Amino acid sequence: MYPRVVRRLLLLAVLALGLAACGGSGAPKSGLTIKFGRTGGLIMPYVITIASDGSVTSTGNPPVKPPASITSAQVDSLSSQIRAGIGKLTSLQCGHTLPDEAATFITALGKTVTVRGSCEPKYTTLYDALSNALGLNQ
Repeated sequence: MYPRVVRRLLLLAVLALGLAACGGSGAPKSGLTIKFGRTGGLIMPYVITIASDGSVTSTGNPPVKPPASITSAQVDSLSSQIRAGIGKLTSLQCGHTLPDEAATFITALGKTVTVRGSCEPKYTTLYDALSNALGLNQ
């Protein structure tokens, strides 16, 4: 009976070491590709893309020309905020907005959220974080 207990303890020790070698978290540590911008309405639309490596591209007419890239720390921070928040958001048109008014959007993790107006504080916080990281809210 004693050898069976020793074998089980040895097996548990090997499994524990194997799990430790794989890392402590299953969460992805790489940045996301994030797109955001403005669409519809009478104001010129634009799309800004932040690639997972930090490079930034834009099409259309953003309010300010974004930088060519952002730091890996910024990518990690924005990616973390998007992972934590975008799944809880839904597209909507806020009250007191006209159907032809421009809307803003965020696309990441296979989901696009579009909001017309400023009635969704969690969306506004995410959108502002993206804009602020690129110096668009000046």
